[in-house]
Amino acid sequence: MAIQTIAVTSMPLMSRPASAPGASGPSRPRRKGHETWSGDSWKHGGGSTWMTGSYDPELNLVYWGVGNPAADFYGDTRKGANLYTDSVVALDADTGALKWHYREIPHDVWDWDAAYENRLAETCPSRV
Repeated sequence: MAIQTIAVTSMPLMSRPASAPGASGPSRPRRKGHETWSGDSWKHGGGSTWMTGSYDPELNLVYWGVGNPAADFYGDTRKGANLYTDSVVALDADTGALKWHYREIPHDVWDWDAAYENRLAETCPSRV
């Protein structure tokens, strides 16, 4: 499973960051976080994005919530923390490159997704 970014004006595929590191084709390059998936579990265990991402024009970032890894209630076939599932990921809106991520549930075996929209808000810290 991957989030695909497409340029609206010309429609070329810009990027396809995978929700399971290393799941980017037959060459399977080792990406940061690949070691968090045991054996070949990265091939079948990436999380889904159920909702639309949220865009921050000031930072030029798109935030996505990523769902639980598969198989969701049985973790023995995918030992490890299973990056980038059950996470919020921030992608550069121009390139699709991963800027940062925040893990909510490492090695989820309870189906506690993080695949929800992210509400962005400006706050005034002196009033909170």
